[in-house]
Amino acid sequence: MSPETILERIGPILRATFQDPNLKIDLHLTMDDVPAWDSIGHMTLIAAVEQEFRFQCSLEELVHVRSIGDLVNLVADKSPDGS
Repeated sequence: MSPETILERIGPILRATFQDPNLKIDLHLTMDDVPAWDSIGHMTLIAAVEQEFRFQCSLEELVHVRSIGDLVNLVADKSPDGS
């Protein structure tokens, strides 16, 4: 699955999780750029992405996600078949 496809599927999840329909999403967006991306928001985001792409990540993987680029890479690594 391409990074663009993953980003396209993650976009609505991010906007819903952070309750910001106008959130500009790209691979460089970080936790520091989104006020609602705190620890609870992070867990909510990860859980929604896991559900969308049907995988589970480890605690170690979870703590290394600090940007949308990191999240896209995680999804690509976890669901290489494009599910």
